[in-house]
Amino acid sequence: MREKETLPIAFEGRKIRQARHEGEWWFAVEDVSGALTDQSDGAASWRQLQQSLEAEGCEVGTLCCALELPASDGRIRRTDCVTLEGIFRIVQSVSSPKAEIFKRWLARVAAEPVPPHGCQTNLDTVLTMLEDAACEQK
Repeated sequence: MREKETLPIAFEGRKIRQARHEGEWWFAVEDVSGALTDQSDGAASWRQLQQSLEAEGCEVGTLCCALELPASDGRIRRTDCVTLEGIFRIVQSVSSPKAEIFKRWLARVAAEPVPPHGCQTNLDTVLTMLEDAACEQK
């Protein structure tokens, strides 16, 4: 079996793990949650957020995919991950002053990979989501 392509990226000095799975980038939810809430234990932050999402009626099981990613101790562990769309759903549910900054950062990150000629990037999706979110807040 071919090893997944993984690439850690940083948001305000916090490592966000991502992995290429089924042709798109998936992001470690505990890393995103920890970065947005400034909690050192991203896994605990994600567990709290999961409860909030489920209380809102979100089916977390359909939002996430458990992927094997390297953990801080160097071991490979199954980690809940989401796509760009899933991250926007999560950011929407987190009360954080960093939410807007994170969405802008994510739009830049999504735009960085250069796709093969003729392929649509995730940037169009991200920008549409940002525009929709901005319109909803007005």
